[in-house]
Amino acid sequence: MVVLELIIFSKVDFLWKGGNMIVLIERKEKRRILKILRGSSHLLSLTARLSMIVAVLGVATGLFSSVYGGLAGIPSAFVDIGYGARPMGMGGAYVALADDINTILWNPAGLTRLAGREITFMYADQMGLVPYYFAAYGQSFWQNHAHGEAIIHSGDEVLSETTLLAAYGYTPEGVLGPPLDRLRLGATFKVRLSSFGDNSDGGEERSRGDGFGFGLDLGAQWRATDKLILGVLARDILNTVSYNNEARGEKYSESVPSSLVLGLSTSASERLLFALDLEKSLYADTDDIIHFGAEWILLDPLTLRVGFSQNIGPEIYRSYSLGLGVRHDFRVGMGFRFDFAYIFNEVRDTSRVSTTLIF
Repeated sequence: MVVLELIIFSKVDFLWKGGNMIVLIERKEKRRILKILRGSSHLLSLTARLSMIVAVLGVATGLFSSVYGGLAGIPSAFVDIGYGARPMGMGGAYVALADDINTILWNPAGLTRLAGREITFMYADQMGLVPYYFAAYGQSFWQNHAHGEAIIHSGDEVLSETTLLAAYGYTPEGVLGPPLDRLRLGATFKVRLSSFGDNSDGGEERSRGDGFGFGLDLGAQWRATDKLILGVLARDILNTVSYNNEARGEKYSESVPSSLVLGLSTSASERLLFALDLEKSLYADTDDIIHFGAEWILLDPLTLRVGFSQNIGPEIYRSYSLGLGVRHDFRVGMGFRFDFAYIFNEVRDTSRVSTTLIF
């Protein structure tokens, strides 16, 4: 039962569900309507991540803005909270650096940099309210090719969301001459599934139904020098999610905001590297965001990380992160890595825990 309805036009940064209340955003035409309903407990942080490569930043921004433009129409579903403890420990600056299994989400072009096969698992209790699970597998094959598969799941019977991902990477190294032999390309296809209103304590008038959609990411990396890598990611360049509200007999569709990310990573030494990403806004109601991170191999098994991210706009929102990684290589040709990240956020601090098996 709706106990309060308020038409709003400002950007919403998160949705909250707690106690016997649910706060959500429902889109009606060009308006976003805030509703407070009876329910159970969750929090959905909302982000829009954007970018592309430095050399073509101006051209790419103009092209994508002409295609997308307008408002992001920020949806309250399939939120990108930032997956992988290693990337999040570096402030989310990972588009150019991506060289492990996390690359499926951050830049599929990096799949061809996998040294072998990798399996990873990540858990996050977002804002202490919503559990998120991420699992992925990837490997290279036929020398110049690589593939990866992943699954993301979050929520409960009130709102459950699952994303299935299949990624492919290719490099012409050894096939083409310079400078194209230093190029890596990749794509990730996503299938999105959701269900809502399956909680029996929500009352007969609760909204219930399901959703289905897809998304496509395209990425590239180019090794400019031995110490400098440039990267670009067009996240959800094509995407849509269709919903079926069985309780109301309504069907509608929305899209996840597309992202255009530009990044670079540089090695100061064999043990120290830096990464910088720029999310260039494509919409009138989202800001550009800068991500910066550093990674230092303190000892052979121990790596320390630090990072921050900040929007570029009239109201500054900034977050800081600290991370560490511990790796152990077994004599049987296998390796194990544990990664942890702690993110200091203005709303509430969060953490990421990842374990990775390399074989």
